[in-house]
Amino acid sequence: MTSIIKVDTLQKANGATPTAADLGINTTGTVLQVKTASINSVATYSNSASSSEIAGLGITFTPKFSNSLLVFHCMISYSTQNNGSGNLILMRKDGENVSMATGASSANGWFGINNNWGQGNSVGILMNAVGVWSQGAGSTSASTYTIRHYGVGGTSPITINKSNNNGLRGVSTFSITE
Repeated sequence: MTSIIKVDTLQKANGATPTAADLGINTTGTVLQVKTASINSVATYSNSASSSEIAGLGITFTPKFSNSLLVFHCMISYSTQNNGSGNLILMRKDGENVSMATGASSANGWFGINNNWGQGNSVGILMNAVGVWSQGAGSTSASTYTIRHYGVGGTSPITINKSNNNGLRGVSTFSITE
């Protein structure tokens, strides 16, 4: 025998909307949601001892559960004009730095960007830098996460999503998984 129950809305006795746990559904170890941002526009960042937001790589995220694990993935497609070093990627939550190392003598960041690996300026190299970070959600309040470029003083600029000779184009992405 088969039965079908059709309802428009499920409510608890107090009128609240039931959670998966209230309905006896175990969500342990499952992906609850994924939000992504990606950009294919070209922009050059030449910060010297400062940082600026990478436009378009921001996500407002509301965790389903305060005890959830959030996993952050970021991939920056880039090129540099000159040999050198000193570019970092930072992640911020509601305007405050998170995902940062500590104790560096010059700057702390999430992950670094390698400037041209000793290649000449006219080479059409398009590189990728990737960072992965995880942390507990801590609450079910909405937070805005942004990605920033930080250039240590005197570093060469980076160009997002384009090789130096414009022969290659790329896409940069940021995602949050709960």
